[in-house]
Amino acid sequence: MREVERKMEVNDLKKLRYNSKSSLKMSIILIVVGFSLLYYLWDRDIIFVKVLCGIIGVLGILGFWQDFISQKKEKDEREKIKIIVKTKLIDKKIIDMRSSVDSSDPNETKYRLFFENSKSYDVKDYIFNKMQIGSEIEIEYAKHSKWIINIYGKSMNIENDSVVQRY
Repeated sequence: MREVERKMEVNDLKKLRYNSKSSLKMSIILIVVGFSLLYYLWDRDIIFVKVLCGIIGVLGILGFWQDFISQKKEKDEREKIKIIVKTKLIDKKIIDMRSSVDSSDPNETKYRLFFENSKSYDVKDYIFNKMQIGSEIEIEYAKHSKWIINIYGKSMNIENDSVVQRY
């Protein structure tokens, strides 16, 4: 596994901002849903659900803290440095998340690649089928916030646009 620092390009900064906005939206949703349900259920005797709603709200606050109060994204935008890691694909697995009730939803299957540095990444099915174990993978991520900017394998971009992920 080799790591190299490089300057970010304009497209890299755009992707970093997009990832940050997606994370902000998810944090706000978790905070609102968690604490709204907690408020609604406050007078009821369902302790397990109250605890679960509180945990959801706290996870939203932690996500907000990690992304915006810690100022990691701003450091990345100021310094404009990305880390490029070259690693190898050691395994790939199809993870079936479908329930027995609705087995027709193709979005319930995850195609996961595992790398030699103990990291994994979900890709789309057509990319999963093209990848071979032992292939060299190049991962670009922001230095401070660790948002994945690009991921390449076998001379093609294997990034999953529907997944916003940290390294």
